[in-house]
Order: sequence, then structure tokens, then C-alpha cells
Amino acid sequence: MNIEILLSELLGEAFYEVTEFDLKFLSKKKEIDIRIAFNSLLSLGISPQKIKTSVHLLTRNLKLIQRNYDYLLSLGISPQKINTSVHLLTRNLKSIQRNYDYLLKLGISPHKINIFSHLLGRNPKSIQRNYDYLLKLGISPHKININAGLLGRGSKSIQRNYDYLLKLGISSQKININIGLLGMNSETIQRHYDYLLELGISSQKININIGLLGMNSETIQRNYNNLRKLGISSQKIDRSAHLLGRNLEIIQRNLTYLLSLGISPQKINTYTHLLGMDPKTIQRNYDNLRKLGISSQKIDRFANLLGLNPTTIQSKYDLLISLGITARRIGIYANLLGKSLNSILNSFRYLKGVGFEERYIQNAPQLLAENPDALVKKMRIFKLTILELKRNLPIVSD
Repeated sequence: MNIEILLSELLGEAFYEVTEFDLKFLSKKKEIDIRIAFNSLLSLGISPQKIKTSVHLLTRNLKLIQRNYDYLLSLGISPQKINTSVHLLTRNLKSIQRNYDYLLKLGISPHKINIFSHLLGRNPKSIQRNYDYLLKLGISPHKININAGLLGRGSKSIQRNYDYLLKLGISSQKININIGLLGMNSETIQRHYDYLLELGISSQKININIGLLGMNSETIQRNYNNLRKLGISSQKIDRSAHLLGRNLEIIQRNLTYLLSLGISPQKINTYTHLLGMDPKTIQRNYDNLRKLGISSQKIDRFANLLGLNPTTIQSKYDLLISLGITARRIGIYANLLGKSLNSILNSFRYLKGVGFEERYIQNAPQLLAENPDALVKKMRIFKLTILELKRNLPIVSD
């Protein structure tokens, strides 16, 4: 029996990628036994692509493989994940259970153990060492659970990637939020970073939206092209770079929804961040503004208000009412609801301090939208203009 010919028949093109160089260990098995083992693995959902990297499975006791397979299923490991982590089919059951229990003890959920099932083949000491290292870097247990795959990485690799991200100007806080990047190699991170720069995304925006560094360049380019087709300028894409992480269907759905609410394409292009919001949230915010007496025309004009939650809007509305601004005037000057509470209050106090009566401010609340320094400048210009006019008036004699 020629082992190479037999495997090439069973594995097809995958045979040329068999990772075992010396296949003599298979020569001890009968051809019929190898064929039976191969078909048994196929029946368990183990693909030829996986068998090529674990040819030794063809020599193992099929009953033991079936036992391990059933045991992994009982632990909640899906057939797809067993196919991904075929090395577990030859592990000692006690070892698998010990590792499973250890991961649970560290706060790793059964759902995450299934996703990162390869961890069941790792030494608990190695897992603990990596866990402690991540904690040392300031990564929370919650984030470790979400990105449990990092427990299978070496601490040196994690530290190298962490340092590389810091070198790119990414803050430790941002790294801790997007710790999945620690599982990528530095060359890939740099390549993605450079690609975003080429698209016109500033380093500042990359640092704010570092999750984009975990996306491949083709996806980023496709999403960028889709945004441009929707009329979003390159400058606005930079400003709302997080949209590059959204697929076309979501962006198109949100665009259609905003248009249905009467928000013009021009305003959508101005406030592109709205395209990343859930339609239910947008509708809730829209309904709240209408409830406060803000017309649909004003909502279109000040579409940025749709990005503010009802509680925030209500607190500003209540403050304006407490300052004597009527609901009708708030509806006319709805842009005031986009100002911060401190800004509104400070502007009101400032205007009173420079001699404006409360009733004048209440009748002209648009003054509250002005920056105090800019307002002083305008008042000075106005005063100088009046003085100049007075000086140039002809003197009328009796």
C-alpha cells in the first residue's frame, strides 16, 4: 500500500498541504482501516481540510474519538468548533474537564469556551499566567471573557502588540476597550493603520475608532466606497469614521429611515453620525422632540438633536423654561436644545451681567446660542458703528 497515493485519493487537493512530512507511521495501518477511519471522521463533521493537519487521527481508536466527540458536545462545544479544534478528540477526558472547570473559575462563560474551544487543550498554568498578565495591563475580567481567545496567546506576544499600539498613539484606555487587537500581529495592525491614512482618515479619528484596525482593508474600502456613493464627502467620512465599520445594508436602512422623517440629504451629510444610529433610537428621539413642540421643519434644520437622548433634551428644555423662555420660543430656536446646560446658564448670567434685562433675553433667546466672547465683540462693533454714525451726522443749526 502506497500511503501517499491513498491519502491523495482521500484528501484530494488537500493532500498537498498535509503538515506531516514523514507518513511512515500510517504504514502500520491497513488500507481498509485508514479508509474506515477517514469516513468516520467525515461523518463527525471533520473536514478533509482539518484531517490534512491532523493525519494522526487516522491511526487513533475510533471509539475513543467518538467518546471525546460526545463529551465535547455535552460540554456545549458545537460540531463546528470541534472541527476547528480537532486536537481535542485525542485529549484525555479528565484533562478536558479540568481545563473547562478552570476556565469557568476564571469567569469565562460556556458560550465563550465554545467559541474559543482550543483553550480546552491548553495548560491551566499557561492560561492563568496569561490571565494575570492581561489584568496587569489593566484589562478587566469582563473584557477578558469577551476576548477569551487572548488566553491562548503568549504574554510576550500580547505585550509586543500592546506596546505597538501605544507607539501608534493609541491610549491604554482605548486598547482596554478594544483588546481584541492584542491578538493581531503588529504588521497587520500597521498595514490597516496605513490604509486608513490613505483613505484620508486622520490619526486622531483612527485613535478614537481603533476597532477599525481589526477590519481587513477590503471591507474598509468597500464601506468607504458605499458611503461616497450615498453622497457622503470624504471629509465627513473622516469626521464619522466609525461608519466604516458598518455594512451597506445598515447604512442604507438608516438613510432611508432619516429621509422618511423628513431629514434632507444635505442635513444627513452634515450630521453623518446619525447613519450609525439605530432607527428605533432615532424614532424615539424624533417623537420626543415633536412632543416638546419642535416642528418637523426645525428638526430637519437642527438634525443634530436626533443624536441626543430624550433625558438630555428634557433637562435643557426644563432649564430654558425655568429661565422664562416660553415653549413657543424654544420651538422657534430649537438649536438651543443642542447647547450644554452650563453654556445656556453661563450665557444667561453673562447677558444679565452686561446689562440685559431678563425680559429682553426671554424675548430674544437666540442670544443664548451666541458664544459670550463673540457676543461682546458684536456689541462692541455695533456700539462703534452707532458712534460713527452719530459723529458723521450733520449739525443742524437753529
